[in-house]
Amino acid sequence: PSLTGRGAPRPGVRERHCPDGGGPAGSAPASARARGALSGTPTVRVLLDTTFARRAPASGTGVYLERLQAALAELAGLEVIPVANPRRRAPAGGGAGSLGNALADQWWTQLELPRRARAARADLIHHPLPAHCRRAHLPQVVTVHDLAFERLPAHFDRRYRTYARLVHRAAARRAAVVICVSEATAADVRALWGVAGEQVIVAHHGPGQLLPELPRRTATHFLYVGDDEPRKNLAVLLAAYRAYREASAQPLELVLAGSARREGPGVRPVSAPSPAQLAELYAAAAALVHHAAHESLGLTLLEAMGAGT
Repeated sequence: PSLTGRGAPRPGVRERHCPDGGGPAGSAPASARARGALSGTPTVRVLLDTTFARRAPASGTGVYLERLQAALAELAGLEVIPVANPRRRAPAGGGAGSLGNALADQWWTQLELPRRARAARADLIHHPLPAHCRRAHLPQVVTVHDLAFERLPAHFDRRYRTYARLVHRAAARRAAVVICVSEATAADVRALWGVAGEQVIVAHHGPGQLLPELPRRTATHFLYVGDDEPRKNLAVLLAAYRAYREASAQPLELVLAGSARREGPGVRPVSAPSPAQLAELYAAAAALVHHAAHESLGLTLLEAMGAGT
């Protein structure tokens, strides 16, 4: 089933937190273990690495993690144990900061995450991005969102490409299961990384983050939601918008919602919109404009469709 769909966790569902996992245990009336015992279904403990959502909650991977955690918590016989790396900082863009992040990632993946798994008596570890704990002697699941760096290498830093090609591919090959968010990604994982077909499962995205449901309004703008990484092709979108303004007597605004920072006539950036703000932007958008050079399955497109844009 889609694992990032709308719908809040049922009342009484408790997500157990690993020691030092950043959240209180016993915060809800009933645990997954209790539900499993009542239903006669054995409980499977899933240690879910939520580090990425902690440092980039509004990103596509952050939204995926938030919705995945909620969806897994609804399943009978399954106990979600979210843990996050407290040492991980935001991307540093190269230099000493990036080296520090790489070292923090290695400490977390190879030392601390296996310790957390043992302390929680986890049955498996789920990595929302390709990673592998060599010291964890239990099944590991990874999610692969896309292989854009393989398909469009010119859009990515050479050092990142080299690292990801070695580390991410090796993690996917060692995983018990590789979850892909689309058939396109699954085909890439098999063809470019040589992952066996029986290891790969396709679990499509649901409609993204939870947004207030609003009626459609009179269109006041075109809407882009996302960042300004090279593969998003923002320069092409802005060139198209300039041509549209020149040809239109009453042009609509172009709203850039997210982390993209561009200025120009008719262009209005909206930095880090809240869910309520984003719902308002979707409701009054003439269209979502998304000119990325490569996507496996864009969450913003699903969000826009869900909002009726």
